[in-house]
Amino acid sequence: MSICGSAARGHRATACPGVRHPPAGAHTIERILCIRPDGLGDMVCALPTFAALRDAYPATHIAVLASPLNAPIIESDRNVSQTIIYDRRGRDRGARGLAALAWRLRRERYDAVVAMRTATYANVVAAASGAGRRVGYAGKPGSRWLTHAIAGGHVRGSEHEIIRNARLVDAVGATSADADPVVRLTDGEGAWASEWLESNGFEDAGAAVGVHPGASTSDKRYPEDRYGRAASEVCDEVGEGAARVIVFGGSRDSARVEAVIAAARGSAVRADALPLRRMMALMAQVDVMLVNDSGPMHIAAALGVPLVAVFGPSDHVRWMPRAETAILVAPDASRPGALPSRPGKSNVHEVPRHWVVEAALQAVERAGSRG
Repeated sequence: MSICGSAARGHRATACPGVRHPPAGAHTIERILCIRPDGLGDMVCALPTFAALRDAYPATHIAVLASPLNAPIIESDRNVSQTIIYDRRGRDRGARGLAALAWRLRRERYDAVVAMRTATYANVVAAASGAGRRVGYAGKPGSRWLTHAIAGGHVRGSEHEIIRNARLVDAVGATSADADPVVRLTDGEGAWASEWLESNGFEDAGAAVGVHPGASTSDKRYPEDRYGRAASEVCDEVGEGAARVIVFGGSRDSARVEAVIAAARGSAVRADALPLRRMMALMAQVDVMLVNDSGPMHIAAALGVPLVAVFGPSDHVRWMPRAETAILVAPDASRPGALPSRPGKSNVHEVPRHWVVEAALQAVERAGSRG
């Protein structure tokens, strides 16, 4: 299922004392900085933007300001020339850390900065960089320091995050950023995943079903026991009884991983707390993923893995993974028999298990018909 909103285009240039505002194409852009130091899903949704910039400027140095969490996403991305880590919750926290970053970036002499993160600190970083072209969205403090502050806040249900990013890079002369994200793995990472599967007895399994029960907040998390039972039912169908379950998770998901395994009739193995790139490599090997609205959801889609995305209160138009093999399951009125959403309250726990199972089988079938 691919969900894509329409994007209206428009720019609003605002004054910043002492800075010349060059029109698009007035000078060569040799160095670009993209500001994206936030979540995993945010970085995945930024990948088409980096590709569009690379298409527009094949020889330009494209740097990305990333967080320690999401930097591994672009580790092997050929569109990114340099990754700069900004740990605003750790060693770079506070005004001193922001000032040190600003000084470092100013010495890089960027021609253009794209503040993909709509936040005050991102606008401050863009302004402090000294770049002649500074692009971002209006509405946050410091947006007056942008040379191109694009008007129009996000309206729920209106457009995908990829479209929002596409409008930003239009201001630096790049187009066609509306595309599905693609995450690239190395041959070495693929070999590691194959060895892991073999050492855990998957060489004799008919299929592998992945589950990631984690999410950033509790209102996005589908019950672990239902995930475990759903995964076992999917195994019975796609692997004719020989399939097994791989349960993924982050460093804080140990209890959730154990709960999924306990409900999965003894057919599951754990793969939690792995380094992100190894988790990605292993995810790429499964036949279908069952996953909450989360960063791993976006990663699985960008790897081309068939998946079921179980949504709670989030705006699925903005955050539904962009992939033909991704199927949305949510408690809303968009399908016969669905449960109505209650404003301000998540009812993700009320999603029937059979919806998840049916969607998983549909995702596998859809992937098979395309392959």
